[in-house]
Amino acid sequence: MDTDLFNGPARELIFRLMRPYLAEEGITATELLFSRGRQRALTNDGNRMADTIQRTAALQSQQTRQPVLDRRRELTGMVNQAMRLIDGMTRQTPSDFVLTGSALSQLCRDTPDRGLIRTAIIIAAKLSECPGWPERIALCLDLLDSGAEGEIALLLEQTLAELLRLEPAGAAFGFAGTPQSVIDACLAMVDGDAAAPDPVQQRIRGRLQQPEAGGEIRDALCDRLSDTLDLPGNLVEEGGLAEWNCLLAVKQRIATLPGLAEDPILQQALAKRFLRLAQAEQLNLALAAIPAFGRKVLYLAQLYPEVQDGQARRDLLATLTFYLEHRDFSSQFAEAGTSIEDMFALAQTVQEALQNPELPEHRRDRFRGSILKQYMEIKKLAERRRDPRVIGGPNDAVHVAGQRLALRNWSSLGLLFGPAQGDFKPGDTLDLSIEVSNQAIDVQFEASADVIRVSDGLIAARYYCNNTEIEQRIRSYFGK
Repeated sequence: MDTDLFNGPARELIFRLMRPYLAEEGITATELLFSRGRQRALTNDGNRMADTIQRTAALQSQQTRQPVLDRRRELTGMVNQAMRLIDGMTRQTPSDFVLTGSALSQLCRDTPDRGLIRTAIIIAAKLSECPGWPERIALCLDLLDSGAEGEIALLLEQTLAELLRLEPAGAAFGFAGTPQSVIDACLAMVDGDAAAPDPVQQRIRGRLQQPEAGGEIRDALCDRLSDTLDLPGNLVEEGGLAEWNCLLAVKQRIATLPGLAEDPILQQALAKRFLRLAQAEQLNLALAAIPAFGRKVLYLAQLYPEVQDGQARRDLLATLTFYLEHRDFSSQFAEAGTSIEDMFALAQTVQEALQNPELPEHRRDRFRGSILKQYMEIKKLAERRRDPRVIGGPNDAVHVAGQRLALRNWSSLGLLFGPAQGDFKPGDTLDLSIEVSNQAIDVQFEASADVIRVSDGLIAARYYCNNTEIEQRIRSYFGK
C-alpha cells in the first residue's frame, strides 16, 4: 500500500494532476514524490493538497463506482503513509553518493526493500539542486548515458517525459515559442534524418535510438505535438494556403516515423487541424490566394480526403462542383502565360486528384466529364500553337533514379514526366530509360537529359537519345 504512489502509472497520474503546480514551482513530479522538502512545501500551500486528493478521488470513483468520500479517505491515508516513508528513508540515505547511472542502478538492485524509492530519493535531491530546466535535462541524460538501467532508467526517462511536456521547460529543448518551432523540434528528436542543431535534441534522439529505451519519451513527444496542434490560431502566420502546405508537410513527416504514425491522439489532432482548413474563413483565405480555377479545384480535391467531418465534406463538394462547372473554368483553368505542357500536366494532376476513392463515385463520374472537356480545350489550344509534343499513353514511362514515372508528353527534343520523388532541380543531368508504345511507334531506349524545369514533382527536360537508329525513328515519328 505505501508504495502504490511510486509506481510508473501513479507517477504519471500525479504529473498530470499537478502539472500547473509543477510548472509554477519549476520542479518535476519526481522531485515532488521523492523529496520531503518539496512535499512539505506542498502541504503548506493552502488547500492544494486536499483539492488534488479530492479531484483524484472523483476521477477514480467514476471508474470504480466507489463512493468519492471513501476513496478520498483511502487516498489521504496513502499519501500520509507515503510521505512518512519518504521522510524516514531520506534520513537513512547518504548525501555523498557517487552519482552515475550504473551506480544508482546497482544501489536499486542491492537494496533488499524499496530499492527504487531509496535511489529515487537521491535522484530527486540532485534534481532539486539544479538551478534550472537545462540542468535538470542534462542530469537525466547524463545518468542515462552513464549506465542507468531497469527501473532507474525508466524513472529517468519518465522524468524527461515530464520535462518535455512542462511549458516553462520548452526553451531548454529548443522550442522557440511558435507552434512551428515546437513541431520542428519534436520531429527532429524522433527523425534520425532531420537536422537537429540543438545539442539537447541530438541527445534525446540518441536515447530514442537505443534498443533498451522505453516509450515514455516518444509518448511525451506525441503529447507535445498533439497539444501544439490543438492550440488556437494558425501554425504559420499567413494561414490559408501556407497553413495547408505546412500541415501537409507535417503529416507526411509524421507518417514516416514509427511510434508517431500510429498514435491515435496525434492523428486526431491532425484531423482537427485539417478540418479547420475546410471552414469558411480558412478556406476562403486559401482559395483567394490561388489565381487559377484548375489549381483551386486541385486544392479542394486534395483537401477533401484529409477532412473526416461529414458536413465539412459536403460543403467542400459543393465548392468543388461550383468551380468545375463555372462558366470561366476553361478560360481561367491556368494562369496567363502557362505553357501547353504545364496545362496538360495540371489537368492530369487534377484528374488524378478527382479520382480519389474518398470522393463519392457519382461525383467522380461527373467530375471526369469536366476534366475531359478541359483536355479537349487544351488540345485545341495546342493545335493552334502547332506544338509538336505528343501526350504520353497509359503505358509510356520514364525510368530514373529507381523510379518508374509516367511520361506526360514528349517531342523529338523534350519530355515531361513525373511526379518524381527526390531533389531534382534545373541544370541536373539525368540518365533515363524511356518506354513509348502506341500504334505508330514502339521503342525503348536509353537517354541522357538536362532538367529544364521542376514543378510539383513534374520534370521537364531536354533529352539526347544514345542510339542513332532509334533517334532516326523518333525523328520520323514526329515528321522531322
